[in-house]
Amino acid sequence: MSKLCRCCGAVTTPDWNAVPATDPCRDVVAAPGSPVRIGPETLARAALLTCGHFLPIGRARALLETLTGMDVSTGLLAGVRGRAARTLEKRFVAQMQALLATAPVLHADETTGRAAGALSYVHVACTEYLTLMHVGGRTQGDIDAGGVLPAFSGVLVRDGYAGYEHLTQAPHAWCGARWVRDPRSISDADPDGQPWALAMANTVIEAHHAARVARERGATALDTAVLAGIRNHYLGALARGRDDTLRSETVPAVKQAANIIALTSENILSEVQIPRNQHQVLMLPMFCESCRGRVTTGERRAR
Repeated sequence: MSKLCRCCGAVTTPDWNAVPATDPCRDVVAAPGSPVRIGPETLARAALLTCGHFLPIGRARALLETLTGMDVSTGLLAGVRGRAARTLEKRFVAQMQALLATAPVLHADETTGRAAGALSYVHVACTEYLTLMHVGGRTQGDIDAGGVLPAFSGVLVRDGYAGYEHLTQAPHAWCGARWVRDPRSISDADPDGQPWALAMANTVIEAHHAARVARERGATALDTAVLAGIRNHYLGALARGRDDTLRSETVPAVKQAANIIALTSENILSEVQIPRNQHQVLMLPMFCESCRGRVTTGERRAR
């Protein structure tokens, strides 16, 4: 079988002997002896169309032929996802795991998704530039199966799911989106009886902006006065939340939910009780940079 170039007229005939056994591309193409031998560049483009751009098999095949002149079979396009996944697992995942495990700040989360014809959980461990996902259940073992979190010792940004609590080698920070989302749900349910929730959300937003300004000027920590102001606002909102929750006469469901949020805030503060001269170091990633929207792009696509 040969390929005739439509532009220059050159005829190319595949020859396995021309591919050294040490060439990393050798095991990417079809096995020796196959009547059809698709090279790594064509396979990469096929994977890009089906996996990267989520095109249906038929449209991906038509577009591949239009752009490259390669008329591959429908079966090859249908199987390229699996081939790409196996290649990534063999050559790429271990390096990604090592890079994420040494990151100073890491975001971890999980969400439901369908895999192998059943409902499962898609786990993500990511930074601003790196994203690694794996599929499993929601147990501690499933969380560790990603090969990143058991070896991670930086600041772990997460939500309140208890499945991460066994990762004691890393300091834990609450996801900034949760700090805003959870108090807002309480404020929306009982705005007059739970004003602390709005104050807590505003404090988180204030901390976010303060940290962004600090980063833009090259600082590695918040100014003492700024940090003290954020801390005082936080403690004030927390104290008001305890009072609103324990003393106000609210609907039982709202009271219970508000109590959970207030206690959660208190637990998070107790988790990061470190010397005051070190508190600002943790405050920077805790409130601000790690939970920006682009960090969880991979997880949103998985949904």
